Amino acid sequence: MNPTQKMSLQAIDLVGPSQPLVSLIINNYNYAAFLAEAIDSCLNQTYPRIEVIVVDDGSQDGSPQIIESYGAKIIPVLKANGGQASAMNSGFSVSAGEIVIFLDADDYLIPNAVETIVARWQPETAQLHYRLTVVNTEGEAVGFCPSPGVQLATGTVWPILLKRGRYHSNVTSGNAFSRSALDKVLPIPETDFRIAADGYLVGAVPFWGSVAAIEEPLGCYRQHSSNAWSNSQSTEDPQKLVKRLRWALKHDLHRYYWIQHQAKALGHPTQENLGLRDYMHLIDRLASLRLDPEQHPFASDASAGIARKGIGAVWQQDCLSTGRKLALLGWFAIAGFMPSLFATPTIEWFLLPTSRPQFIQKTIRGIKSLRVA
Repeated sequence: MNPTQKMSLQAIDLVGPSQPLVSLIINNYNYAAFLAEAIDSCLNQTYPRIEVIVVDDGSQDGSPQIIESYGAKIIPVLKANGGQASAMNSGFSVSAGEIVIFLDADDYLIPNAVETIVARWQPETAQLHYRLTVVNTEGEAVGFCPSPGVQLATGTVWPILLKRGRYHSNVTSGNAFSRSALDKVLPIPETDFRIAADGYLVGAVPFWGSVAAIEEPLGCYRQHSSNAWSNSQSTEDPQKLVKRLRWALKHDLHRYYWIQHQAKALGHPTQENLGLRDYMHLIDRLASLRLDPEQHPFASDASAGIARKGIGAVWQQDCLSTGRKLALLGWFAIAGFMPSLFATPTIEWFLLPTSRPQFIQKTIRGIKSLRVA
């Protein structure tokens, strides 16, 4: 072997071990119809140093058999049903990766997703979020998550959390986290985050490092009839909408509690009533109040007051396109100040896309197409 060949082999040996191990943790509950696609999307990554962990949270369909069929290609975790937070905690406890991606079993990644994430990763990164293509049951693209009018946050975002109660991020499958940050904030509280456990992670992890973003889609977020969240937004039943709103409001209160918990542990000053500065919370809060005032969980709320708070919160956002800002400002004005005859359909059209008349759809598309000059 000549010196040049020897140096080349040494370089290869150095590059291999220096690549971080990435843990892909799939959490599954009764998603046998989609599970294999999620697993295959992880196993088929172009990045070599991965481990694929599949946590089944007590499924009653054929999921355990699908998991068993992969043999030693994956690390299986079969457990009794405990909710999403419980599944994610269990998966993390057997993982070893320096970078961790939690993937919902009905979603999937594109082949170069992990390679792209690792290439963008910096030593100070605690969280890296990226866009997802929204697909239907058949895998046909129907949109993006988040929508093009929303810019993913970057940098030091914990001050935004303490000021506004949230920053623009993505759902579970659209995030990668550093193990060092997760070690600080896990386990996820399992009672508060039985579902939508990503709400805890994106509220806690940014206190332990920087947030980075990749604006192109690196995976697919599936909307289908078995997905409780997307199903609640596609139904035209106002009562189901109200139920979903009440759950979202309660979930927000849990998020705010744990955001403040992290802040206090690090000595950061906190503010009460984060929800009154969180425009997405205020949308749900105003809708809940107008659609079913008798059961609204905040007794002191008044429509005009919540609308004013919402308008102020939207106005201060710097990650929204001009078109989206205009749409939200108009929505708060109508939903908060107009009589129920006008407010109720405006609320339902905004929150239930399938209920919108065609002319409303065209108007919304026109407004969202506006961009800052």
